Amino acid sequence: MEDGPTTNLSLLLAASAQRQEESTAGDDSAPDPFPRHAAAAQADADDPFLCPLTRRRLEDPVVAEDGHTYSRAAIERHLAESWRTSPDAASPVTGGALGATLLPNRLVARLLHAGAAASAP
Repeated sequence: MEDGPTTNLSLLLAASAQRQEESTAGDDSAPDPFPRHAAAAQADADDPFLCPLTRRRLEDPVVAEDGHTYSRAAIERHLAESWRTSPDAASPVTGGALGATLLPNRLVARLLHAGAAASAP
């Protein structure tokens, strides 16, 4: 096996998948969609391919105005729920103000796609 960016990415993605399996093994309950800020920040720091809201592999990754990457459906749900109770939404990671602008994170999407292709049999 050649050591390089693709190998390193494959190892990172494999470790991410293993941590996700370990964290959900034997847990039939749905993940808390709105974890506390500290827990969300720790999830983001532990594994860059996990959404800080769902703690699952990023799906349709987007960057919010706080600079963090989320799964699109999770952050849209967070924003909608926040606006039901307050005119201002708070970042799930920083706790600061969060606007509605969400931009596709194409780099993360490509990395996830490349990692999935590299790990396919």
